[in-house]
Amino acid sequence: MSQIDDIMNLAVSQLGDTEEPNGYNKYNLEYYGKNSASPWCVVFIWWLYKHTNLSDLFYGGGKMNGCGRLWDWYEKNQPDCIVRDKKPQKGDMVMFTFGGQPHCHIGMCESYDGKYIVSIDGNTSEVGSQDNGGHVLRRKRGKACIWGVIRPRYNEQPVPEEVWYTIKKGDTLSKIGKMYGVPWKQIAALNNIVSPYTIYPGQKLRIK
Repeated sequence: MSQIDDIMNLAVSQLGDTEEPNGYNKYNLEYYGKNSASPWCVVFIWWLYKHTNLSDLFYGGGKMNGCGRLWDWYEKNQPDCIVRDKKPQKGDMVMFTFGGQPHCHIGMCESYDGKYIVSIDGNTSEVGSQDNGGHVLRRKRGKACIWGVIRPRYNEQPVPEEVWYTIKKGDTLSKIGKMYGVPWKQIAALNNIVSPYTIYPGQKLRIK
């Protein structure tokens, strides 16, 4: 099993975990050595890497509990881990923005289709707070919420998942390309579509 599978399987196993009593959780207890009501989205990520024996991939093996400082560390020490196009893959750490605030939350990317990201987050909620909700949950958000992406130095890189789209009336290759942030000529080449680039409603296109 790959390192990415190890860490994502552990993340899935934590789904549904919640603060009990309110404000306290096992992740902060292990991080601080005592009960703490401090925000714990980053602590959850630290815990995942620790319990898969991959601590060296997170903050150089150290402890970190803040989104901004974690991002700054990677920018300074491992800039190759910053995904500049902000297109996450399975196993990436994703920084989110809510209400215009930079890197105010973090989660582990489970999948991304060019429009929506599915992540597993600590300290979130299905209703109410996105970034201080007290639960481990699987969240689906639009790509506009992605502030930044960190891809740790796993010993293997994930194979990007195929993305497909069913053409609707009025669609053009250019329109579809803009939807997914992919050059339309790249989509045409991938699907063996040549000039005059005719497409039809109901036709399935591979986007990437």
